[in-house]
Amino acid sequence: NSGSIVLNNEKIVDSNILDYKKHLGYMPEYLNLYPELILEDLLYFLYNIKNLNHNNVEYLLDVLNLNSYRRMKIKMLSKGTKQRLNLAQSLLGNPKIVIFDEPSNGFDCLSIEIFYKLLNELTNLGSIVILTSHHLKEIYGKVDVLSFLSKGVITKVLNYKDVFLDKV
Repeated sequence: NSGSIVLNNEKIVDSNILDYKKHLGYMPEYLNLYPELILEDLLYFLYNIKNLNHNNVEYLLDVLNLNSYRRMKIKMLSKGTKQRLNLAQSLLGNPKIVIFDEPSNGFDCLSIEIFYKLLNELTNLGSIVILTSHHLKEIYGKVDVLSFLSKGVITKVLNYKDVFLDKV
């Protein structure tokens, strides 16, 4: 309910927030998208509305196996395909900060593998990735730091190497 956000030693406030929003990606657990829109049109619409500099729509359609669905209305897509679209929209423009909320929910095994490949690419590009998950075994070895929350408070911060899964 309170606090401030500082990025690169600059406080983010109402007057400069739009400059930073184009560098932010967010994948909610579930995203209600415009059901009547065509998948590809939605991605280009979101790309344009965010006024992004780096167009990676075609790459995302390809790597997330969305090419065969690109001309379909969103309401016709399966849950898993909608989640891949949700992932794609969060990665438009190669954001510098990406927040994932329970990203693997609705993904099949291949989609989870692709997700972590993309996550690795993001971090290699210097992006900050924040990921929430209840699945410690799934994220083990795929993140650098684990922060444990309880009632909105960080209760413990560990390097992933310090977590012994057989004790969890």
